[in-house]
Amino acid sequence: MRTCQALFPGEDCTECCPESATSQLGHLVLCPLHAVMASEGLLEYDGREASARVREDVHERPDLFPRGVFSWAQGIIPEPLEE
Repeated sequence: MRTCQALFPGEDCTECCPESATSQLGHLVLCPLHAVMASEGLLEYDGREASARVREDVHERPDLFPRGVFSWAQGIIPEPLEE
């Protein structure tokens, strides 16, 4: 099993998600949670999660952020990883 390539927010963004990847979305292999976050515009192109404050803003004001803040994954269908 491959590990999710998403990075948790923080000062250096070096802590990776420990979950198993189940799909590939663009160039990243992601766990189910991070695949959803990417499709909601909450995951940067390099795999970094949006900060908690940004995620909160997006969910509180969907009228201001209809596609989240990062649009690279919009319209991309996750492909299941082969085991």
